[in-house]
Amino acid sequence: MQAIDPEVLYQVFRHSYSPHGQERRQAEAFLQQAAFRPGLLPALLHVTNAAQEVPIRQAAAIQLKNQLRLWDAAGDSGSYSEEDKAPIRRELVESLAAAVGEKGVRVQLVECFRLVALYDFPDRWPGIVQRLLGGLCSEQRAQTMCSLLLFRQLFKLLETRSAERRGELQALAAQCMPTLLQLSPVLAKAASAKSQEAFEMLKLVLKCFYSATRMALPEQVQKDIQHWMELLLTVSEWQLETPATGLEREVQEASCEVKCRKWVFQILLRFYQKHCHMRRVAEGMEAFAKAWNDAYEVPVARVCLKEACAGPQGTWAPKRSLSLALLCLAEACRREAAFQALKPNLQLLLEHGIFPQVRFGEAELQLWQEDPEELLRELTSACDSDSEPHQAAIELVERLLLYHHKEILLPLLHFCRQHLETEANDPAACSNQDGALVLLGLMVEYLVELDPTQMEEVEARRKRKGTQRKAQQSVSVEELISRYVRPAMTSPAAFLRLRGAWCLGNFAQKAPKLGRPGVAAGACCDCLRMLADQELPVRVLAASCLESLLQREDDEVSSAVGMQLAPAMESLLRTLGEVQSEEVGSALQRLVEAFPYEVVPFAAQLVSGLARQFCLSSSKDEEDDDADESEMSSAGALATIISVLQACSGLQRPEDPREQERRSTLFANLAEPLMPVVAKTLRPDGIDFLEEGLYMVTYLTAFCALPMPANLWGPFPRLFQAICGRSTASLQLPEPLEARLEVAESQANECHIVFHESLNFASR
Repeated sequence: MQAIDPEVLYQVFRHSYSPHGQERRQAEAFLQQAAFRPGLLPALLHVTNAAQEVPIRQAAAIQLKNQLRLWDAAGDSGSYSEEDKAPIRRELVESLAAAVGEKGVRVQLVECFRLVALYDFPDRWPGIVQRLLGGLCSEQRAQTMCSLLLFRQLFKLLETRSAERRGELQALAAQCMPTLLQLSPVLAKAASAKSQEAFEMLKLVLKCFYSATRMALPEQVQKDIQHWMELLLTVSEWQLETPATGLEREVQEASCEVKCRKWVFQILLRFYQKHCHMRRVAEGMEAFAKAWNDAYEVPVARVCLKEACAGPQGTWAPKRSLSLALLCLAEACRREAAFQALKPNLQLLLEHGIFPQVRFGEAELQLWQEDPEELLRELTSACDSDSEPHQAAIELVERLLLYHHKEILLPLLHFCRQHLETEANDPAACSNQDGALVLLGLMVEYLVELDPTQMEEVEARRKRKGTQRKAQQSVSVEELISRYVRPAMTSPAAFLRLRGAWCLGNFAQKAPKLGRPGVAAGACCDCLRMLADQELPVRVLAASCLESLLQREDDEVSSAVGMQLAPAMESLLRTLGEVQSEEVGSALQRLVEAFPYEVVPFAAQLVSGLARQFCLSSSKDEEDDDADESEMSSAGALATIISVLQACSGLQRPEDPREQERRSTLFANLAEPLMPVVAKTLRPDGIDFLEEGLYMVTYLTAFCALPMPANLWGPFPRLFQAICGRSTASLQLPEPLEARLEVAESQANECHIVFHESLNFASR
């Protein structure tokens, strides 16, 4: 096969941008057929280097990247020879150095390097590390940047290797980490003078360091740890000016300067959590961990405190570095020396580090107005605490309470009371009350132990844990609910109503008693009223709170809910029609389980709404960000449907023919919304919900009147095929069985007995 001429390839790329459709189609056809042709890879690299037009250079780089995915291919379709590969290994680094200033081309060539290294590094690419080290020491900035970009790819390629395969990472670290360390102070000095190029290079150094130390500490890093820590602490001390506007803040968040800061705190967190955590440290690293803790445990805690409380200092902490600093402080709570260093500044940390992050702010208000469903997702699902300061601050409070509740619980409660007892006459005061309710909700588990009315249950819990109670100031759960939580649930501020419902849900889950008779019922009535709130987020959180109250199996709560069951069901169904919510679905399921006979009149509405929710959830792509959440929502919807069908199958007077007829009619009506659900569960991509689908078919066929409605025959062919192997391209059934099936399908009414038995057998 004739080798491809680079000049011909250049013309092909020119034609790919032609305004004439025929020329574009010919160019695309040529490129599709060019795979594995001799000389293709060197020709693509040549066009990437030599073309004058940047779009053509970028197109050639993209095509080269796509071909390099087949670098190690072997088979009938073809493969690339060593004669084609050698020029790529030889010239790729220089090509990238020449394209460093052109981001579109640079990104593609970096990926090309990664693909080649994936297969050939280190054994089939000797000398590449020395070549990159030469670039690091070069006077030319393009060479230095190129080497940093490629070292980052090598470290990232090796960072997650298992312990027995970590030798290559150790060797790479031993070769290049000293040079990176030598380069770092020069870059740090230039970066402190606000050189954006220096910030970008320093960011790459920090990323290399993170990858090199992610799973374990190479020996070279251990030897040079003092110098590396000096670099990290120096960068962490740099101050950022507060952006004047929201747009400036977004620009700053994406800058290399901010990303440098993020990687510093990411590395410090890794040391706190793994390498120098005395219970998690790798075998043989105990002495290093102790020495690091003695030298840096306290300084790291102090720089994280400074980052978390940047506001009073007139500086700004970016979102990612702030989150990571708060998580570092959460880790510091279990470290005696670090906590003692933080202890004099706990009030500062609470007021300026934690409280501004947990309370409702302008960003949340804007999101509520623009996209309430997204706000709900953030409120009800677990966010990444390393990128969300709100979640990181909550984790910090939880750790403080876990390890030091005896010292901080009552002062923290006093802080909350101060804000909750202040008149909420302006947005700032309302926001502060919201933050105080968040903290109050996080303290519930520990406050319960100070309530004398909970003593019997608390003492039983203490006996199981083997701990003893020490005398402390008493706290009344009833007073906290009546004085702070319930007023919030009726506040004019929607976000306070939402937070009140969330807080009451926490008390319902963790407090054995909510107070004297009438307190639980009164709180439950407040929650039931909130199910009809004008604001969608409030209604969803009220549904979650209702579920928590029903889980208590409290007669007082059951009585209050039973009296308002009809409007509660209608409100929940209306909300379910507006938003896909696992919380609302779970509340409905809890109502069905608690009031099986009373919910029967709502069965058709319930099943229709839940079936619609399942179909929407199951249609989400597996690669969607919220795919896991959708799967849980789907499972919850199906579980509730099964509960409804079970409730509808019972008869209060089994001997009454009218009740039997009512049940048959009801199940016939339920078949229409449920058949699309059953169809989805019987497909290969619905295998996780197959059991629920079969339960539905069982209930429908067992309690539906005979002859069964025509739409109930829909699942039969698939069930028959699953059990009996209905004819497919690979398996033909015997003619008598095919004929029997054809007769059954065409004369469903006459053959209903055979079909009924077969379908129920398949369902079981």
